[in-house]
Amino acid sequence: VISGVARRTKAAGVPCVALVGDVRDDAYGAYDLGVTAIFSTNRLAIPFSQAKQRSREDYIHTLEDIFRLVKALNF
Repeated sequence: VISGVARRTKAAGVPCVALVGDVRDDAYGAYDLGVTAIFSTNRLAIPFSQAKQRSREDYIHTLEDIFRLVKALNF
């Protein structure tokens, strides 16, 4: 899904930020397809059974971090 969206946004000149659960070692090929940045919402290295219990909070914290960066860079 990410690569399909990235191809379309790249063609349109629009940045594409991927917010994902886990980032696999081979995910960085997505940059060649047009992904601008990849962020993981998994903030701790814990089993999925535990991670799913805190996924909402981790998602919110990751978004807050991204928006803090954007604000600091004056976008």
